[in-house]
Amino acid sequence: MNPQDYKDPVHFKAIGKPKCPNQSCQSTDLKVSLSEHLFGPCNGQYEVVYCAGCLTFLSAHPIAIMNVMKGIPEDEKVAYPGS
Repeated sequence: MNPQDYKDPVHFKAIGKPKCPNQSCQSTDLKVSLSEHLFGPCNGQYEVVYCAGCLTFLSAHPIAIMNVMKGIPEDEKVAYPGS
């Protein structure tokens, strides 16, 4: 890697205040919540980003991958491609 090619990463705060992508809303009041109802390789352990104005779902980020935690019975693990 050439040190002259390095560029600072874009900092989220420098982008400005993000808006809801819903054209009829455009609120800047985005919230983060924990979800117990999303199913996938993380079995409900997700942080969910949503618009507080219109409740549009924006993204979900896993906080604990339950399938690799000790003590999870095989029949409760969620099957996903590649497993």
